[in-house]
Amino acid sequence: MRRLPNGDSVVEDSNQDAKYPLILSSEKEKRNWNLSMPLRYADNLYKLLEILPAGTKGPRWYYHFTKWPEQEILRGLVDYDVHSEEEPEKVSFFAKIFGKK
Repeated sequence: MRRLPNGDSVVEDSNQDAKYPLILSSEKEKRNWNLSMPLRYADNLYKLLEILPAGTKGPRWYYHFTKWPEQEILRGLVDYDVHSEEEPEKVSFFAKIFGKK
């Protein structure tokens, strides 16, 4: 498992027969991520097959991907390489207390 700058974790399985060659976990829900969406990560294309909400396997959200099928047309690509480099916004102590950013 590898921790990314944005706080997410990623597990890649290079085995050709892997059920989920890519698993991403996040502390927060990825609101615009839907089943079957395409994702580019590390110059590979993946298809989102399963979303496990926080509390199912622990406190984090889990997103299970398979390799993108070559015969399917790719639309609405999420370039995760860009998103994974963004560091999460840090909330100050007073913002936590008073509920402000």
